[in-house]
Amino acid sequence: MRRRVVCSVAPWLVFLAPFSATGAPSDTAACEWMKKRAAAAYARCRLTAEASMSRFADEAKYEDRLARCARKLVATFEKSERRYGPACPTTGDADDVRGFLDASADGVDAAIDGT
Repeated sequence: MRRRVVCSVAPWLVFLAPFSATGAPSDTAACEWMKKRAAAAYARCRLTAEASMSRFADEAKYEDRLARCARKLVATFEKSERRYGPACPTTGDADDVRGFLDASADGVDAAIDGT
């Protein structure tokens, strides 16, 4: 019986590790979460724009979508840094993250296109 309780509690301990004793995430964890979530949304937005470009070949719409993706990423990074201040492990890194994600999206596009 004791073994069963430990096995069912252990996964929750890993999940709750970034939270403080009050149950709320630490500011550092919250800042990281917010930025990682924004990066994931940017990658999805960017690849969706690439897919639409492949299908419809509308350059103006493609450029508008890329600009909107970038604005959202930068806005969320800035919001996170304002909200959590010095607790954020990094600051001013939206352009670096965007560059990395752009290169990754270009790689995915090239791999699928066969170029």
